Amino acid sequence: MNWFFLAILSAIFSAFSAIFQKKILKHIPALEFSFLLSFIGLFWGTALLFNSNWYEIDVKTLFLIIFDSIIGALAFLNVMEALKRMDISKALPLLTTTPFFVAIFAFIFLGEKLSIQQIFGLIFLIGGVFLLDLKFEKKSLLPFLVLLKSTNRKYIFFALLFFTLSALLDKYIIVKSSLTPISYVGYKQLFTFLIFSIILRWKKVEIFSLIKSQKSKIWFNLFIISIFTIIYRVTQISAIEIASVGLVLAVKRLSVLFATFFGGKYFREENQLSRNFAVIIILISILLITIR
Repeated sequence: MNWFFLAILSAIFSAFSAIFQKKILKHIPALEFSFLLSFIGLFWGTALLFNSNWYEIDVKTLFLIIFDSIIGALAFLNVMEALKRMDISKALPLLTTTPFFVAIFAFIFLGEKLSIQQIFGLIFLIGGVFLLDLKFEKKSLLPFLVLLKSTNRKYIFFALLFFTLSALLDKYIIVKSSLTPISYVGYKQLFTFLIFSIILRWKKVEIFSLIKSQKSKIWFNLFIISIFTIIYRVTQISAIEIASVGLVLAVKRLSVLFATFFGGKYFREENQLSRNFAVIIILISILLITIR
């Protein structure tokens, strides 16, 4: 199947997942929400592994998946914390700035040169972030300080770092191992549940009481989110198996445009016109940075 089509599908379902997540996070703390979603994901993970090549795995790959699952779980939790505290049309666009950090870190630590196209892309990206939160940033000369000036935005900063590493590990594992994308996602679902269970116990949250206390409406929405999540993860991993990580993530970030537009309308968030314009500028910058 065409990688571009898979990446577009991943973007669409990721956007709708984010909108539903924002809706539920109005009623549940981010950590509890993450655990409950992973609890439902446990059943999806088992189903994915049931008819797949889950047994074709070596010890090294297993430990890499566990490590990747830990990083992915931390990234997801940080995003949920940000979504709970910030407008969806402000939080999600900031998550698209991963290429900025990748390009800068590669330039500083690996000595990779930046092309004229990439430099223009970085300039566009900075401008897009500036427009995204103009009032907050009007006194700052460095728009990316927006990620460090408040507790809410620090969640975005850590999510960016975790997502970058997780995406690279996804590519490495799926290429080097004999696992199919479906069995790989199945493993990650199982380990994600275990990780959030451990975090809850560490936080001394009673797991069974938490599960029993949720209303049927909450469970219904969690079920819908879990379906969207499985679809966008499988399609993303399948696309990464075919094409480069950078290309797939660049296309998948269209989900931010979808979520910003539809989510902003649904939750009646302010400054929609300027935020949508900022997202378009950010997406253009990502194409300039990523596509060579």
